[in-house]
Amino acid sequence: MEKKVSIKTPDDHVIYGVLNSPQEKTDKLVVFVHGFTGNCQEHHFFNGAKFLKAKGIASYRFDLYSGEKKGRTFTDCDTQTHVDDLKTVFEHFKDQFSKIYLVGHSFGGMVVLESKLDVSGIVLWDSSHADSNIGDDMYEYSEGLGAYLLKWGVVYVVGKKMYEDKLQYTSPEILMSYVKCPIKVICAGKGVLVNGGKEYFELAKEPKAFAIIEGAGHTFDEEGTEDELFKETIDWINP
Repeated sequence: MEKKVSIKTPDDHVIYGVLNSPQEKTDKLVVFVHGFTGNCQEHHFFNGAKFLKAKGIASYRFDLYSGEKKGRTFTDCDTQTHVDDLKTVFEHFKDQFSKIYLVGHSFGGMVVLESKLDVSGIVLWDSSHADSNIGDDMYEYSEGLGAYLLKWGVVYVVGKKMYEDKLQYTSPEILMSYVKCPIKVICAGKGVLVNGGKEYFELAKEPKAFAIIEGAGHTFDEEGTEDELFKETIDWINP
């Protein structure tokens, strides 16, 4: 079963997401957290939800910003906004599922780590790292907008606070000290975040695991890489 689930935030916004549930009742929920400028309908979340459902595991994927009524605006968000919203999602589901797992892709991985949530497990999908900042040459400040323009083929308007956040991301040592649950780090072999992923793994406490999806780019678009990503994920969540 798939249904839209909207969650009100303490500051009067609305989080919009999709809950996928298997036919038989499950005590396991995976919460997907998308990356910078991303959304919850990207193929690895959409297909990941179907994959987990077939394995008897529920999932919730949600947008950190949305064009829906009372949805957040990207330019008004910063890292803490995302962390707070993830915590709101956790609070909404914590009494419905006894085991909640967080899966963070790209910048979503840092949001997961910053949340310090007491969950059953974490999986990082090619997670961002303090040393993987987008180069300043890709940003241009707009006096008229009071924000930064990020030129990534398309142009994104990035709020000043979010831009400033990237200059002072929490160190990997501190981020991993927050983790009190099993964690698996999965890296895209063709990406630029492998070394950062290895550092996360080395700093993590047991139980932990590490995997590289060979031939995969950052968003796992290459043939077969998404399937391998899901296999590595389910092996950790449902051994």
